[in-house]
Amino acid sequence: MPLTHAELDRAIRAHMQANRIVGLAACRVQDGDIVWENGFGSANLSAQHPMTPDTLLNIASVSKTFTTTALMQLWEKGRFQLDDPVSGYLPFPVRHPRFDTPITFRHLLTHTSGIQDSSAYYASYAPGDPTITLREWLEGYLLPGGKYYDAELNFCTWGPGGDFDYTNVGYGLLGFLVESISGTPFTRYVREHLFEPLMMYRSGWLLSEVDQTNHAIPYVYTDDKDSMLKPLFANPADVGTEGPIPLALYSFPNLSDGLVRTSVREIARYAAAFSVPRYDGIPLRPETMQTCFTPQIAVREVHGSLLGLGLTWFFTPYREEPSCIKYWGHDGGDPGVNTRLQLSLERRGAVIIFTNSNHPKESMDTLSELIWQVE
Repeated sequence: MPLTHAELDRAIRAHMQANRIVGLAACRVQDGDIVWENGFGSANLSAQHPMTPDTLLNIASVSKTFTTTALMQLWEKGRFQLDDPVSGYLPFPVRHPRFDTPITFRHLLTHTSGIQDSSAYYASYAPGDPTITLREWLEGYLLPGGKYYDAELNFCTWGPGGDFDYTNVGYGLLGFLVESISGTPFTRYVREHLFEPLMMYRSGWLLSEVDQTNHAIPYVYTDDKDSMLKPLFANPADVGTEGPIPLALYSFPNLSDGLVRTSVREIARYAAAFSVPRYDGIPLRPETMQTCFTPQIAVREVHGSLLGLGLTWFFTPYREEPSCIKYWGHDGGDPGVNTRLQLSLERRGAVIIFTNSNHPKESMDTLSELIWQVE
């Protein structure tokens, strides 16, 4: 049964209280237009800033879809083929240390490259903008003798194409491929070819590119046993307290896997471009979008959910029959951040949810189901 706007707002507030969500902004897009949007709770508790559809947030792995869109623009121009080995497009070689099978673009776009995230990736999170370049980070991680290189920890036991393993570092490499093929720094390429055509003028990747006074603070509930979070605490005295604990605005050098900073209202234009191909500012041709939304592998479980995978975009349910696909989308999760971008191609709509605190995936499922019901 459809929900009125007032009913949806009440349901979201009750859900936030039950799940200790500090701030939430969300919207529903239909036929290219926002038909419902709202913000709830706080973007910054100490400054008493409310969370709104215009509040900026680092959106974690939803960013991977932007990296893929940028790359597929270059594919449209014939600059590479999906099954080409990526080493031929890089200024340094990338190979799995135990297998001769080359890593291809398709492997990276489907998390089947054999590259995996080690503790070095998680240790790279730090307050402020990255202090090394994407290239420096990748060379250190992927090249023998590099500062972060470990043949056992940085690569899976199976070779390229052998299995599925969700990898963030692989999307750092995809971002650098955009840079290498286009000859343009990655963040500038995305700004000129995605953000600006979609009028996402306040969005960016780096803190230096956005208005930090309008950026939501990430909050966590934790104890002093979480070593990854300690360097991110805005106030070290918060170690051991229950929370909500504010984190510093942070980043990592592998930025193309998860550091888009945008608002619900701005990313709605991006969602509209995918859910309604006639939308102005379309970033890809309809046939290229169809390539992205073609099932590549059926993944039985990803973070507790049954999902399948196109090129970066996940679909549910995971069965490959097109008639069974209900949603395409991507979730994001980082310290103090949970996000979701969910598309229904059949219904020509989208649901977008940003929160600045962590909560279970089942909580995001409940929220998105509620928002799809709004009139």
